[in-house]
Amino acid sequence: MFFQWFRPLGAGVEAAFDGAIHGEAILARLLEVYEATAAGWGENGRYDVYFVVRNPPVLSRAETLALVQRHLQNLLALNEWSRGPSDEDVREGLESLQSIEIVHGAVPETAVSPMATVLYEFLGDLMAELKYGQAPLQSHALLMHEAFYTLAADHTLTDHLTWPLYGDRIPIAEPFLPYFGLWKCGVHLHFADVGKLRVHVPNLLDH
Repeated sequence: MFFQWFRPLGAGVEAAFDGAIHGEAILARLLEVYEATAAGWGENGRYDVYFVVRNPPVLSRAETLALVQRHLQNLLALNEWSRGPSDEDVREGLESLQSIEIVHGAVPETAVSPMATVLYEFLGDLMAELKYGQAPLQSHALLMHEAFYTLAADHTLTDHLTWPLYGDRIPIAEPFLPYFGLWKCGVHLHFADVGKLRVHVPNLLDH
């Protein structure tokens, strides 16, 4: 919970990145997280343990769909590049998607879907390969990996924030940027059933 100390807008957090390789690039992304979650933090005495987007901006269905499609395309591109054990399941799962349903409101409490588990394992293997499969990275920002994860208990958000450390190791530019665009708007993706992705948008323009 290290980054909680610098809420709501991250004043002073830059000192943690002094001298870190790619520190400025990571800091810029982190400050976007502070900005997205500042509104509503501390209101009525409520201080979220995690960084939560309480007042998300409005998204239209077209904007949402464009971001989701770019995110899925990037996952397929990462899958094409990777050679991990879960790659075939990822490709089959993504290519078998038959519908993307955009709904207004928060995601309901549901069990983790098999596809979500497959993606979690795939991205975990991929990031481990980027981190350890080549010459070890030399940046003390790596020591803050757990702190990045505890921002929102979101591995994909962590992958986006730390991507400057890995970007030169793979020929895919900013693969998690569309996901970050969705996250900043409070959007949640839920692989509800086989072949179906449900996208929950808390502030949907045309609902």
